[in-house]
Amino acid sequence: MLFVLAINNIHAEDGSLTGKSEFRFRYRQSDRLEVGFEEEFPNLHDYLEQVERLNLLYTKDSHALGIQIDEVTLGLNRYSLDGNIKRSWDLTNGTLIQPFEDMYIVPEKIFYSFEDNGIRVELGDFYASFGRGIALNVIKNTSVDIDTSLRGTKFHFSTGDWEGNILTGFTNRQQVSRDNPNLSLYRDAVHNISAAQLSYYGLGFVQLSTHASMATFGEQLDDPTPDMFLRFQEGTDRYDQLFTSGPDITVVGMTTDIYGILGSDIFLEGDLFSYSDDSLQKQTVDKSSDSGHLIYGSISTYPLGSVLLIEGKWAKNAEVVNAYNAIDIWEWSTPPSLEYERMITEDASAAVNSNDIVGGRVRLDVPIKPNVLTPYISCSTLYDKDLAGLHFNKVPEIVVHPLFGIQYFPSQAIVLTNIGFRRDIRVQESEYGIQLEDFEKYDQLAHFDGEIAFPLPNGDLMELNYSGWKFWWGDDQHNDFFTTQNALVYKHNLEDRHLDFILYQDWTNNTQLLSTGNINENLYAAFEVVYSNKKQHIFKVLYGAYKAGIRCSGGQCRTLPGFEGLQISYSAPLSKMSSVKN
Repeated sequence: MLFVLAINNIHAEDGSLTGKSEFRFRYRQSDRLEVGFEEEFPNLHDYLEQVERLNLLYTKDSHALGIQIDEVTLGLNRYSLDGNIKRSWDLTNGTLIQPFEDMYIVPEKIFYSFEDNGIRVELGDFYASFGRGIALNVIKNTSVDIDTSLRGTKFHFSTGDWEGNILTGFTNRQQVSRDNPNLSLYRDAVHNISAAQLSYYGLGFVQLSTHASMATFGEQLDDPTPDMFLRFQEGTDRYDQLFTSGPDITVVGMTTDIYGILGSDIFLEGDLFSYSDDSLQKQTVDKSSDSGHLIYGSISTYPLGSVLLIEGKWAKNAEVVNAYNAIDIWEWSTPPSLEYERMITEDASAAVNSNDIVGGRVRLDVPIKPNVLTPYISCSTLYDKDLAGLHFNKVPEIVVHPLFGIQYFPSQAIVLTNIGFRRDIRVQESEYGIQLEDFEKYDQLAHFDGEIAFPLPNGDLMELNYSGWKFWWGDDQHNDFFTTQNALVYKHNLEDRHLDFILYQDWTNNTQLLSTGNINENLYAAFEVVYSNKKQHIFKVLYGAYKAGIRCSGGQCRTLPGFEGLQISYSAPLSKMSSVKN
C-alpha cells in the first residue's frame, strides 16, 4: 500500500490533522482473447489494478488546509508475442503526466478555507450547488463514481437575514476511479464557471433566493505535456477563449421557499438559459434556439397525519448545458428527474436527460402506525417530446409510472418493498390533437425491489436485498429482457467489531449490456467478506462477478461496466502521527 503510513486523529496544541487512506487491489478477468492463441492463453488479457486515495485535512481555529492524492498502477498488462512486447491495456492515452509508464499519481484536490465573522473564503478545490441543482450542481456523487470540483475561489457571507455566495473557477473532474476500470485515462476538458447566489430570510415564513451562473467551455486537447493542475495548454484557441471571450451559456433564476402556509411547505424554482455558442444552439430541440427554461415546484402537505408530496417540472432546451461535459461523464445541471431511480433502464435514462419534457409526480405516505408501518402510493406522469440523443423512440411519449410500497419496522427488524409498472405510451401529434399509437409499440417495465432484515437468537443479523424487472421493448430492434439483482447478508456482531458475509447474485438476458456472467452467460455470482471495527478500519475481500448496467443517483445516470475477478479493499483513518506544531 503506497500511502498507508499512519493514523488516528491527531490533536496537537496548535492544530488538528486528520486523514483517511483507501486502498483497492483488483485482479480483473477479461473475456478478451488473442486471435490464434485462444486455447493456449485464454487468460492472456487478465490484469492487475491497484488504486489508492489519501485524504489529509489540517485545521487550526478557523483555518482548514486539505489535499487528496490519488494513485493507480496497472500490472500484468504486457505480454511477449513473437519476441515483441505488446500491451493488453494502456493506463492513459498519453495526455497525463506519469512518473512511470503504468503508474499515475496526482494531487487531485487541494484546498484552503478561512472563516470569520460570517465570512468564509475557499481557495483551490470546492463544490457548489444552487437550488435543486438546476443552475449549478458541481458536486461529489460517489454512488455513481463521479467527483467533479471547481478549482478557483469561493466567497461566502452571512449577515442578518442575508446570505450569499460568489465563486469562480475551472472544472476539475476526478481522474482516478475507485469503482470503474482505470484504462486509457485522458486529460479532461477544462471549463470556466462563475456563479453567484443571494438569499434573503427576513420575510417571515418566506425565503427568497436569486442566482446566476455562466460558463465558457473548453475542448479536449491532445498535447501530452499539459499543465498538471489546470489541464489546458496556453496558446491554444480554447485557452484564449476561456479568458478573453464571453460565456457560452448564462443561467439566471430564482427560488422561493414557503414554510407552514396552510399546513404546507412549498418550493418553487425557475431558471432561464441563454446560449451564445453555435454548437450549443444546434443541440436545442429546433437546432437553432438560443434559449431554454426549466421550472420546478413541489408542495408537501400533511393531511390527517399522512404526507402528501406533489412535484412538477417543465423543461425545454435545459439539458443543452450538459452537452460539452457529457463526454467526461458528469453533469453540472441535474434537475429532479421525477423518476424511480432504482429501476432506470437504457430506455428510461433518456427521459432523465430529456431536452423537452413536462410532467409531475404525486406520492402519498400513510403512517398506519407511526415509525412502524407506513404504506405509500406514488405515480409520475411525464410528456417527453424529445426524439434525439439517447431516445430510441421516433415519436413523443406519455410516460406513466405508478408505484406502491410498504415500509415496516417492527422491533429490530426491517421489511421494505416497492412494486411498480412503467409504460411509455407513444403518441402522434396532428392538427386533430394527440393520437395514441398501437399498444404493441409501447415500452413497458414491471419491477419490484426491497429489503428484509431480522435479528437471530445469538444477536447476529440476516438481511436480504432483492430486485427484479421485466422490460418489453415497443419496437422490433431490441430484445425484451428480464433482470434480477440479489444479495444475502449475514452480519456477525462482536463486541467491538463486525464481520459480514455477503452472497451476490445477478441474472440478466439483456443483450444491451457489455458483460457476461461467470457461472453461465446470464448468471453472475460473487462472495464478499467485510470486516469493520469501532476505529473505522474496513477490510473487504470480494471474488466473483457482477453485471454491467445503468446506475442513477440524484438525477445523474452512468453506465457502469461489469466486473469479474478478485477485489481487495482497505480503508482506515490515519493514526498516531507526531504532534503538529508551528
